[in-house]
Amino acid sequence: MDGQSPGVALWPGDPARAFHIDTHVLPGADGVAQIHLTRYPAGEPTSYSPYAQRAQEHLRLHLHAQEPDPPEALARAADVVVGPAGDAPPLIALHRLRTRRTAATAVGVTLSDRSALVWLNSPGLPGAGTGYLVTMTGDEPGPVALYPSALYGWALHWLEQHPASALEELPDGGALPAPPLCVDLVEAWRPYRIRLEHAESVTWPSW
Repeated sequence: MDGQSPGVALWPGDPARAFHIDTHVLPGADGVAQIHLTRYPAGEPTSYSPYAQRAQEHLRLHLHAQEPDPPEALARAADVVVGPAGDAPPLIALHRLRTRRTAATAVGVTLSDRSALVWLNSPGLPGAGTGYLVTMTGDEPGPVALYPSALYGWALHWLEQHPASALEELPDGGALPAPPLCVDLVEAWRPYRIRLEHAESVTWPSW
């Protein structure tokens, strides 16, 4: 983020194909983490903080782009990119999107109005292509295009809560721990319960 104010928030359903998202994670009453997402307009990219450093900022802003036809300059710089799987097998669709948007830390393809396949790179191994592949499924239809950003927001929160030394002590030598089994994505105070299934650690593009 370029340090400027993010401006007026976008209302859910805004047709913008690229925007900044601020994420904050709060504990839920039932023990499930609530990931609050707020969208803001995105201008032309200038300079963006490294992934790990951004976890220390007050606003946990990241750039999110949605296929098809996002503004190309923004899509090339996006932290998170999501698009429809269409008729392609989910893994093939994800592979194609990840290959085109190599700068993204989280990439997802939507499978239905409540399900997405998401890949999240490990911040402990920048550029190495090692991270988690996970299926995210909502209990009800919801903002499925935001699922990858919710997972990204969880990662930023985890980094904020753990010093750099903690990454070195993990079994994978700097990788994030496995994502939680369940989160609540919250936009405009509307919660959506999401199950995270079949999470596996993979090294791109071995799968």
